[in-house]
Amino acid sequence: MIEAQRVIEKNYLIKVLTLAGVPKVVTFTLTWLSFPLLLRALGPESFGTLVFIGAALALFETAMDFGISSASGKAMAEVRAQTPWAIRGEFFAWARLQILMVAVGFGPMLLGAYLMIRGSPQFQDVRILWIAATTVLFSVGFNFLRANLHSILSFKFLAVLEITDSVSRSLGFLVVAYGFPTVFGLALAGLFTAATSTALATGLMIQELRHYYFCGHKPGDILTSRTST
Repeated sequence: MIEAQRVIEKNYLIKVLTLAGVPKVVTFTLTWLSFPLLLRALGPESFGTLVFIGAALALFETAMDFGISSASGKAMAEVRAQTPWAIRGEFFAWARLQILMVAVGFGPMLLGAYLMIRGSPQFQDVRILWIAATTVLFSVGFNFLRANLHSILSFKFLAVLEITDSVSRSLGFLVVAYGFPTVFGLALAGLFTAATSTALATGLMIQELRHYYFCGHKPGDILTSRTST
């Protein structure tokens, strides 16, 4: 019995390490192939412009994130271990708080970044600031969802999410390098990647929560929830 348990634990560890390692290898390989092409096509000045705007936005990104991703991840892990039937309610409570902070913090982040970079010779198109700010918004949502998927040990979905994000980003690099080698093109590619990854993460999280709805409730909870409506 003990030996069988050890085999199960060993197989589980191998599975977790594989699901965690494969996305990193894919990410490294695709980035190594696509990123140099992007840099060569854009040049240091064009690429540096978006980095410059991104750095300004990063200073105020805390106004939207506010540490909610980390806090919700810890809370979700505790609920999963102790009261898994309550995990849906716990997630949606944190999700509402995250959405509220994003709604409140987006304006100050955008305004703060604009005041920092206005007048700079590198900042000539306000559309790029708007696109970059929206990308940050999606990135906050993506990080929130990824942290919660990790907390409920959804390693398979995390692997799918990481690989899709890497493929989308690298394809964006290649499209910009060969079809639209401008700062505006790179900003749009970043927005597309962030929006696509966040949409996928949302779908995966909903699918995972459905599993908890049918498998994680206390006996009788599902029947109670149905008869009370």
